[in-house]
Amino acid sequence: MKRNTSRISKAELPLIADTGGLLRALARLPDGKAAWPDFASALTAASVVVIPGLVLAEIDYFLRNERPAMRKLVDVVTLVDALRNVCFDG
Repeated sequence: MKRNTSRISKAELPLIADTGGLLRALARLPDGKAAWPDFASALTAASVVVIPGLVLAEIDYFLRNERPAMRKLVDVVTLVDALRNVCFDG
């Protein structure tokens, strides 16, 4: 029997974001670099990032004093959703 030696890289798998992981992935140092580079690279390398609604609500709460950051996140989520609809519904 032949063994399947193919490997799926982590980048090919979807990532389901939790509140802490998403906050760490979005956090930046004063110089603009990622405060948690492993979390940021996991977020950008994933084939799909699923953000449950409750997580989005919690992120909104934690970023209540950082409205520009929350607006940017919502813009990205909205853009990705719009692109998905264009690509798969048409």
